[in-house]
Amino acid sequence: MVELPVRRAAYQLLPLSELRRISDWCRNNQVHFHIDGARLWEAAASYGADLADLGALADTVYVSFYKGLGGLAGAALAGDRELLGRFQVWKKRFGGDVNTAFPFALSALDGLDKRLPRMPAYLDRARKLAAAFANRGFQTVPAVPHVNAFQVILPGEPASLMAATRGFAHRRGIWLFNAFIPAGDPDRSRTEIVIGDAAEHYSDDEAVSWVEELLRQDPAVSS
Repeated sequence: MVELPVRRAAYQLLPLSELRRISDWCRNNQVHFHIDGARLWEAAASYGADLADLGALADTVYVSFYKGLGGLAGAALAGDRELLGRFQVWKKRFGGDVNTAFPFALSALDGLDKRLPRMPAYLDRARKLAAAFANRGFQTVPAVPHVNAFQVILPGEPASLMAATRGFAHRRGIWLFNAFIPAGDPDRSRTEIVIGDAAEHYSDDEAVSWVEELLRQDPAVSS
């Protein structure tokens, strides 16, 4: 199984040549190959590859409706019809029948129409924003985002930065980050930035300035 991109590794992607090598090895050795493609839409934009060509590398592919596509919820599993037939009972047990899942499918179709064509633009904006952070002294991982998301490393420990985020939201009405994790140093934390339609409402300079303001208001950092 390969996740595209690997979220825990700051949304990094395998090189496409390596993905194809894994696919060839699995086929030659009769090993089932599954792609966790919750963000396959974003990965395809980064690879500059056709979605059908990416999907054809694996025996089964999982895609999310609510992440990059912005759907209500839900997901889909693609693969050989005979193989998928064996999963029907589990789809029903998890509430995936048409009478319960159709709102999710409709919102996903809307995302395919409106958001899928914009994936290259999201990627370009993520790279520009990461560069803006780097120009102001912040470290991003990776330095050049592979998809429309990346991590930024901030001074401070997770709990204090989360408290500062809530305080910033109360003061400014702007929610910056959902969570922080340790960055391998007790005085530094990682957090995620994901680019989508909301990024149209702020500039790169505004985003970096908000984070600088957040750090000034965090007693654990400003002291």
